[in-house]
Amino acid sequence: TDKGFVRFSVAGEREDYRITTDVESFYNSGTIYGGNPSEPPTPDQYDQMIALAERTKEIAESVRRDADEGKFDGDPGEPGKPGDPGRDGVSPTAKLEQTDDGAVIIVTDATGTTTAELKNGKEGNPGQNATDEQVRGAVDAYMDEHPVQVDTDDLIKLAIKEEASGAAPIVITDSAEMGVQDLTMQGWTEQPTYEGTNLFDPHNNMNGFYTGTMNGNVSISTTTGWSWELDISKMIPGQYTISITTDINVRFRYYITDENGLIVKLYEDSSANAKYDTSTFDVPDGAKVLYVSIIEISASDKAKIMLNSGSTALAYEPYTGGAPSPNPDYPQKIVNAGAYDEEGQKYEYGLKLTGKNMLPRYDSPSDWNPGAYGYIPIHGFVIGETYTASQQNAPEAGENFYVSIGTYAGNAN
Repeated sequence: TDKGFVRFSVAGEREDYRITTDVESFYNSGTIYGGNPSEPPTPDQYDQMIALAERTKEIAESVRRDADEGKFDGDPGEPGKPGDPGRDGVSPTAKLEQTDDGAVIIVTDATGTTTAELKNGKEGNPGQNATDEQVRGAVDAYMDEHPVQVDTDDLIKLAIKEEASGAAPIVITDSAEMGVQDLTMQGWTEQPTYEGTNLFDPHNNMNGFYTGTMNGNVSISTTTGWSWELDISKMIPGQYTISITTDINVRFRYYITDENGLIVKLYEDSSANAKYDTSTFDVPDGAKVLYVSIIEISASDKAKIMLNSGSTALAYEPYTGGAPSPNPDYPQKIVNAGAYDEEGQKYEYGLKLTGKNMLPRYDSPSDWNPGAYGYIPIHGFVIGETYTASQQNAPEAGENFYVSIGTYAGNAN
């Protein structure tokens, strides 16, 4: 802590030489170290310290850089004296000699020969076969560590996919020369719902058809057709539309009578040229009964009759008392897929898998008649599809191969 100049330099050593920097110095005024100074260092002294430190750092980095670049390397020295001759080299060898109870390993090198003796161990007990559970556990553990990555999108592209739905039986015609890998069959439970827009109650019906003239009475003829009678006395006067749907061409007619039984409105279709007909009419004040006849049908369930308010015919729905259904009077039947098994308390489905050949194999079909035409019934054809019949071997001389399609009613047609 004495006052005065402080001198120092930086030295570096490399191999057998030393390099040094210039000597630097600064003046210590006695206020930098020791004691209890009454005031901080003066700015001049502090600035000297900072500048000196920066200069020292630059000198050290310059010395290191020059050394790395080889600026201090000297000229090459004189070659050294030759060394003493080495001993003759010996290539090491190793061999294994089998013995009754093991083997001996013999190794020879420059230092001499070394041997190592190996003894056979005792024979172990036979191992036991792994159980199925152990095998499955090992496989599961391996698959957990080495999962197989499968691109399901690529597999789906290669798969044969076929979907079908509807009432039984359902026939899926696609196939391939491989086993079925996955088959999903789904059923559903359905309960129809209706808006209650049909105002025509079909339960009051009879065989025959009505006839009559304006302001006259309605009479029934029982020769053909089917007829219905509907009380419309509580219907609000206004426009109504009636629609008739059948499976054959028919003639359709209706009559409206008042409280005296006299016809106040009528409609008669004179030609049987349509399976569907519709008509809009006004129900006047005092209307009592609506009589409807469909000529040419043989039963009441052969026709669907829809009566709704307004001038536009609505889509057919069953009569539900004029109210939305299901309701207490018209609950609507719940329809399930499959047949209910009482013992198993569940619905079951029938499934039959077949190959591409739709022809059953009959080694000696009872339907074949020697010397005459025989037949084998084939079921499951889809209307509109194309089918191919073929014979593996060509018919022999004098024989022919025939294919015909028809219905059977005692004889093939």
